Amino acid sequence: MSAYSNLHSEPTQEDRLVRQVVAACAKHGVAYGSPDDLRGFLRALDNNKHLAMDFWSMVARMSERGAVEESDWLLNVIVEGVTGQTLANLTAQGSTYQQPIQRLRSLLAG
Repeated sequence: MSAYSNLHSEPTQEDRLVRQVVAACAKHGVAYGSPDDLRGFLRALDNNKHLAMDFWSMVARMSERGAVEESDWLLNVIVEGVTGQTLANLTAQGSTYQQPIQRLRSLLAG
């Protein structure tokens, strides 16, 4: 038996949630996949009522499943879906992305 037979694993709950964020972006024509897309996503969230309704509905559903202990897990899921990078990776890139991350964190905090 090959040592590589179990390389294909089931997606985690977080992976599925990230894909939901990507799907919402795609559905509403919002660019995603690059760290620079976070600012555009936030602008679209302000200007596109249909995106905003889908986004907040998605956030509510995700929050109901929030069995994750990390405090920023929902922020990480959304950032990863929009940018293709984890919150930790984006934060490590310097101050360029701190303002949009903080704005998204504030929105999620209510």
